[in-house]
Amino acid sequence: MNNRGRLSIPMLEVGIGILLIFSILTLITINFLGTGTEGPQLEIYADDTATVIAATGGENTTAIGHIDSQDTFEQQREDIDKRISSMLPEQVKYYVKTPYGTVGDIPPPRADVGTATQVTPHGEIEVNIYYV
Repeated sequence: MNNRGRLSIPMLEVGIGILLIFSILTLITINFLGTGTEGPQLEIYADDTATVIAATGGENTTAIGHIDSQDTFEQQREDIDKRISSMLPEQVKYYVKTPYGTVGDIPPPRADVGTATQVTPHGEIEVNIYYV
């Protein structure tokens, strides 16, 4: 019987086992490192949030674009905070800087942060969005 050119069953099993282990390690590595889409999504959240809260037209009383004094900001801070919280997913936090004060929590030092800026008649608003 001529055995040349044939692959033995144990060698075939070893090859399949190596491919299986490599596949599992690859999946673990991809899941561990993430897909890298957090940054762009954070930028989208930041841009959308800045656009909504900086609005100056209409009856949007929780828009920072209407605020023209420190007293007005202090009076509306809680409403602005609720408005921003309702716009974002639960796993997302924010920090908004205005000429009259801030709303939200300062991002942790190593957090990925999406940032957007809007100019209003009363100054510049900077929105920082990050994952918890």
